[in-house]
Amino acid sequence: MEFFYVVVVLLILAVAQAQVYKHLGFRALDYDCKFSENEASEGDEIKLVETVSNHKMLPLPWLRSELTTSMYLDFAGSQSLIADDTRFVPSFFMMRGHRRTVRSWNVRCAKRGVYEVQKCILLVTDLLGLKTTSHVAEVNTAVTVLPRPMDLQGSFTSANRLQGDIIVRRNYLDDPFYRVGVREYTPRDSMRNIHWAATARTGKLMVHNNQQTAEQNMLVLLNLQSRSYETVNISDKDRIETAIRVCAGFFDDTLRSGLPVRFAANTSLDGTDRAIVTNEFSGQEHVLDLMRTLARLPMQFTESFSAFLRGTCDPLTASDIVIVTAYVNDALYDYARARKEAGCHVKIVCVTHLDMGEAPDDLEIYTITEEEAAQ
Repeated sequence: MEFFYVVVVLLILAVAQAQVYKHLGFRALDYDCKFSENEASEGDEIKLVETVSNHKMLPLPWLRSELTTSMYLDFAGSQSLIADDTRFVPSFFMMRGHRRTVRSWNVRCAKRGVYEVQKCILLVTDLLGLKTTSHVAEVNTAVTVLPRPMDLQGSFTSANRLQGDIIVRRNYLDDPFYRVGVREYTPRDSMRNIHWAATARTGKLMVHNNQQTAEQNMLVLLNLQSRSYETVNISDKDRIETAIRVCAGFFDDTLRSGLPVRFAANTSLDGTDRAIVTNEFSGQEHVLDLMRTLARLPMQFTESFSAFLRGTCDPLTASDIVIVTAYVNDALYDYARARKEAGCHVKIVCVTHLDMGEAPDDLEIYTITEEEAAQ
């Protein structure tokens, strides 16, 4: 009989402690997580820091957190699960009363994009594991992964020259033999161009004002279609990702010369049908803004590239025009020839390998190398 009473008391205690954890488990419990960096580049490793604080006397023998984020954030050392493009990262804690625990994850940024952790599911179990209670914690942390610029010198060759010429940089620098006075120094100027006498006379940093032999600027056009017959869905996303890295390579190249550049693409960032057309500027901050635009590009397009060239691109002009695309067709050739006749220097960069003879001889066309195409 005494054994029966002991069993009944134990059952009552078990049920009571399960109810205590059900009602008090998440009380005075704080959870937060954040990335160590707001921005990173493809291939970089950053940290995600989880912080759990238990501000009550009641210990938590088993606390589980489950983060939901992108599969392109690779959590080192985790037994994560991947479903479609989503990664689920579990983490376990044993919390005593009035304790704080900090856990740091090493995260490798595998692909460009904007990745968020908007919420985390928390699970608390009582001392005997009889009752599990869940709670959704809002965290709202994000990291922007910028695309890795492609090496334009080693990845592409000419599609219409047997010599296999590679993409080369043009001379976008001022002509040092034509000096037309002095002007105030800007961050784009080289220290070698400082006019020390004028600097001493005015009390401001002054440089030689070299006359440009030709006013040059760059326009980069990106085609988000991977095939000419696509209507809604992009069939070859890897090619488009390569095209985005090519654009990043051209943007990065302008930093060496201070060349003003603008960007246009047949897609939208705000959910409308309005194509992307940026302002034309030069300098590191502008190039960084362009990289952020590339990071946010969705895998969809608002109109065909042929219609984009005829409409949005018609009023756009520049001394140098670069067209980055996954395919070539007559509409693209016609646009390039029209711009060439207007005095523009036009380059067509195709991220799909083209065999010799496919490209017309009157246009400057570059194609991806066999090695890059195989990756």
